Amino acid sequence: MLVLYNWGFENMRVLLFLLGLALTFQVTGNGNSLIAEFNSNSRYLDLTPYILVLADPDHKLTFDEINTAVDPPGFRLLSETGNSFGFSKSTYWLKFTLKIDAATADKILLHLEYPLLDEVTFFKEDRQGGFIQSDTGDTVPFSQREIKFRNFLFQLDQLAGETQVYYFRLKTGGSVQIPLSLQSSSEFIEFADTSGLTYGFYYGVMLILMLAATVAYLLLRDILFLSYALYLFSFLFFQISLNGFGYQYLWSDLNQWTNRINSSSIGFVVVCGFIFCGVFLRVWQKQNRFKYFYNFMIGLGLFSMLMSIFGEFSTAVKMAAFAGILLPPVVLISNIIAIKQGYKPARFFLLAWGIFLLGVFFAGMVYFGLIERNFYTHNSMQIASLIEILILGYVLMHNVKQLHKDKEFAKQVANDYLRQLNEGLETKVSVRTRELELRNKLLSEMALRDSMTGLLNHNTSIDRLSIMSKTAQRYGHNLSVVMLDIDLFKDINDTYGHPAGDKVIHAITDILKHSLRESDSCGRYGGEEFLLLLPETGGDQARELANNIRLKIMKLQIDEIQFHPVSASFGISVFDASNPKVDLISEADKALYQAKESGRNKVVLAV
Repeated sequence: MLVLYNWGFENMRVLLFLLGLALTFQVTGNGNSLIAEFNSNSRYLDLTPYILVLADPDHKLTFDEINTAVDPPGFRLLSETGNSFGFSKSTYWLKFTLKIDAATADKILLHLEYPLLDEVTFFKEDRQGGFIQSDTGDTVPFSQREIKFRNFLFQLDQLAGETQVYYFRLKTGGSVQIPLSLQSSSEFIEFADTSGLTYGFYYGVMLILMLAATVAYLLLRDILFLSYALYLFSFLFFQISLNGFGYQYLWSDLNQWTNRINSSSIGFVVVCGFIFCGVFLRVWQKQNRFKYFYNFMIGLGLFSMLMSIFGEFSTAVKMAAFAGILLPPVVLISNIIAIKQGYKPARFFLLAWGIFLLGVFFAGMVYFGLIERNFYTHNSMQIASLIEILILGYVLMHNVKQLHKDKEFAKQVANDYLRQLNEGLETKVSVRTRELELRNKLLSEMALRDSMTGLLNHNTSIDRLSIMSKTAQRYGHNLSVVMLDIDLFKDINDTYGHPAGDKVIHAITDILKHSLRESDSCGRYGGEEFLLLLPETGGDQARELANNIRLKIMKLQIDEIQFHPVSASFGISVFDASNPKVDLISEADKALYQAKESGRNKVVLAV
């Protein structure tokens, strides 16, 4: 009984469906093709219920085979299969029958409202039993289109009420979508004006927010605003590519690159989107392990961009679309984590991204052919993204306002503190002053000293030598300069590592500190170069001191370099009162070069 009931129920559904078709459409003799009628009162007609579609995965069928078949096998109603087929490698044949009322005075346009198809071939009857073929697509130069518009448009002949059969052949490396309709020329003009105004408003809002974010970055130097501006730019570029404006106005002469540009724009959005969201949600903080997934997704987006330009396009566009679909849920998860961690701005971000998530999700479902394309699913990303960027713009402006409040609060705190000072808190002032003096002294010392060795730094060594030279010139005193360089120090670093090299520098620094008088000065001139400033010291004395230091260096035994022998070369210059403009450092450096050239581990006195 249950089987009979189910059989009867299913047959009843079939009968009702066929009855509905009979009441809705006029059917031709073979029962497989519906006739679409366009009369003088019609302005727009969606052709989806009237189109037959056939997938040709092997790309073998020809137009003659399709046209001569009385009842072509494999054809199905597009209303049954849905008008979105995802990333399919098949060639698709469309067939529909159309009757235009002879009383229709307006021109009739066939509108294929999806600009991302590579090859579009249109066949229409020519009144002589044959067909006229028109070839277009985004791989064909834009200038060759019958009607110059971002979507594909074809003008139909009005043949005094005759019934005409039309065919399409579609092939593309991206997503296959077939939103096909008839429009009167007046209806199309209204459509073009309305859609142009809508897109203009949409792009204008994004452009204004992008410029505002850029100006905010230039004023505040906050990387968040720069990342938001880049995200808006990438999304704007993606949208003009997706909607055909890019091909119509920007790269119409680059028809061989159109698919690659479209695909790379998706990867560009993924990269900039993850960067902006990561900066906003503070993903790259040390304690946030989610940053590794962000890094992976950014890498995937960059790889899809490179592959779109230089690799296999069909694989790249799937990879980019997959990364684009992952963008909202991944960001949503990290957003929830940020909220749980107490980051208040993430609540607004959650609202904005949740809305965008729905838009991208439905758009992605359309591109993969999982749901049918209609006005709402096709424009879901634009609608959601507009709401999203407005909310995010508000959040960023709120952040600016909060920064201003924090600044005013800090200013108020400073004024209160100054008022307390003026009320006679001399003790606090005295303590604070001493602390500042100690800090200033420490900062001054840090500015003069090399942070690693504690010796004079490069600039301070030069300033100290200038003072000593003037003193020697004025009072006729001796002055010698010794420049030493650790031999083969790069080999030590390369063999034992930089920490071991630092150990060698520290050991030599200790030797220098214990070998000099209080009146002498020692500075770290470069990486492994040291400068000794020896007032009241002649050339022979300087050479004797340098040789003693050389011998001490040779005796160093350092575990970190496995007791590898260490040596240094020395160059000495002596101040000449009769020629005070001589550059003592340069002369010492020349002598050091001679020591290096003559075999290293030597002391050379400049002549």
